[in-house]
Amino acid sequence: MRDRLKFDVTRLPNGITIYAMPWDVPFADIRLLVPVGHINNVGKYLPGSAHMLEHLVFQRSEAFPKPRSFSQTIEMDGGDASAGTSFSVTSYEMTIAAEDVDEKLASFIEHIFHPVIVTADIMHEVGIISNERRRAMSPWYPGEDKTEQHCRLYWKRDSALSIRQRFGDDQDLALMGEKDLLSLHQNYSSPDTVLFVGGNFHLDTIVRVMEKIKTTPQRLEENFEHLSWVNPEYHEVLCEESNRFFYHLGGIAEPFSPLRFFGTKFLGTLLTNTVQGTLSDWLRHERGWVYNIGFTVNRSPKQRANDWELYIPLSEYEQVKVVRGEIHDRILRAISDRDLINRELHRQLSAQLFSYQTLGSAIDEGIYNLLAFGQPISETKKQDILCQAANSEFLTVLYEESWIPGASGEFLALPENV
Repeated sequence: MRDRLKFDVTRLPNGITIYAMPWDVPFADIRLLVPVGHINNVGKYLPGSAHMLEHLVFQRSEAFPKPRSFSQTIEMDGGDASAGTSFSVTSYEMTIAAEDVDEKLASFIEHIFHPVIVTADIMHEVGIISNERRRAMSPWYPGEDKTEQHCRLYWKRDSALSIRQRFGDDQDLALMGEKDLLSLHQNYSSPDTVLFVGGNFHLDTIVRVMEKIKTTPQRLEENFEHLSWVNPEYHEVLCEESNRFFYHLGGIAEPFSPLRFFGTKFLGTLLTNTVQGTLSDWLRHERGWVYNIGFTVNRSPKQRANDWELYIPLSEYEQVKVVRGEIHDRILRAISDRDLINRELHRQLSAQLFSYQTLGSAIDEGIYNLLAFGQPISETKKQDILCQAANSEFLTVLYEESWIPGASGEFLALPENV
């Protein structure tokens, strides 16, 4: 079976890198990432500038002077042209029929690197972005409820950006002008820009278009909070929306590497999977206390640490006491059980057969790994990493770094009617 996460890498003389993945499909999925994101809204660039720029880039170019005419051309043929601003990058995406790639690619790149930005379009987007900002506003920001807000702001500080930094307020938007936005746009022409392309395409055509881009090393200011603890000591917080006792155990693991990330993910899954997970067996199949147990581990750009969290929804306060009293012994027993670890490694490696069944999911994974680790990670490499991580000695190292009491943090989200 071919490696579904292996990209052919082409590094151009201008520094731009192309990650190509041929698939036998009748279309191409093209994604260009420029190193300008929300964290660069600092200094002379008003809050929300990167996002405003993203809204403007697909409006006009010299070849398509009518607003939105290029994206409409793509979409009227059934394709898609879209964009999004995130933490550290802005991405521009185009999905089109294979026979249209050679014709449309140059226009796509022209829009991104040589847009026509006019004051009328800026003023028009002010109202749209103001409405978009209101959609994102929540009393529990950056979470969806009080529990999630507590996790991200008052338990750990997970680099959440303010709504204003992402979108700008109405005054910020009103002050944005062509000059400053074009100044920020110059940073698109960076040797750190990357292009992902998958599907059916001619790589030589893509290389010819991309190598014409003139690049200059850029150094934009950045403004974001680094991942850190706020209150790791056990505490309880009333969360009105909850109808169960949610026990949270989490950690911040450093140093950061693919081995530590996938090792932490392996350990969490070893404990929580529904087939043979140590904690699932204990709390569901032996005790009958829970329906499921959750585990997450994040790989975030710019954050040189793994942020992991285990959360257990329980029905009674007395159950929480039992869990807190026994959970670390249970984890240590799992880590020392070599047969269990080997079975779990076999299960996880076998389960990869069902992953990355679509071109889009494969490109998504490549981008996630590029932003987190600096390069995509092939399936073969990922399997090698799992095999390195899946042993008692290394899992013990991970446990001692960020899982043991004193290194990890915990809190209990209490339901309103206790």
